[in-house]
Amino acid sequence: MASEIIVPGITRELLSDGRIVSYTLTSLSVNTLYPWSTVILSSIEAWPKDRPYLALHDASAKGVSVPLMGLMGSDLLNVGVTHTAQQRVRDLLETHPQFRIRLAVVLSGKISGQFAFSRFRKTTPLNDRIETAVFISRQRALEWLQRAFEPNTLENPKGSVL
Repeated sequence: MASEIIVPGITRELLSDGRIVSYTLTSLSVNTLYPWSTVILSSIEAWPKDRPYLALHDASAKGVSVPLMGLMGSDLLNVGVTHTAQQRVRDLLETHPQFRIRLAVVLSGKISGQFAFSRFRKTTPLNDRIETAVFISRQRALEWLQRAFEPNTLENPKGSVL
């Protein structure tokens, strides 16, 4: 699938034969956060529940990491982005006990990304079936997501910084 512009500043692309959904952020505001969250929630709801939802949120562009953290209330690991969408994700996980989610967040290696990186350590995933990690390399994030294709690799429920 070619890149699709969700809203100005946010694009979506399906990778690895449609098994990974990637969101690339180049700018962010309150006006883009909610439409992005709606698209994410629609993707999760439509995702086959017999395979993990694998997502990449790439906020490594200059000037994106800190606004993302501010708009998300310092919760960079919120797979639904907004609190409303996150509650719907909780509901889906309760309805589909076999469903798993793996979220990789990519931040900049610059000062703003390092600041967000340090704040990440204070967040925790809301469910043991949501596995999260923060990266400063998009390639490492994709490799981590692709390891979910291997059996018994969804096993990092507390999140990590890689």
